[in-house]
Amino acid sequence: MKPIRKARSAKRSTRGTYPIDAAWKAEIRKIMTERGISQAGLAGLIGASPPAIVLLFKKDTTASTLVPAIHEAFGLVPPRATQAIRAA
Repeated sequence: MKPIRKARSAKRSTRGTYPIDAAWKAEIRKIMTERGISQAGLAGLIGASPPAIVLLFKKDTTASTLVPAIHEAFGLVPPRATQAIRAA
């Protein structure tokens, strides 16, 4: 098992929210399970509150500012800025 390390930047994106769907949530849950990371553990890794992670995985949540931090924490390719939904 790889050691868990904190993401370099725990700051959330200020460029908008990123779309998420059931497939993305399933992939993140799979990674969490493989690495033995709980929702509270993920919150600690990215500098978010545990309730923010619970909200992230709710069925009707379709976008989040936490996506880049989660990708960085898990060593995934970060989403492109063009994928962000900008706030009006």
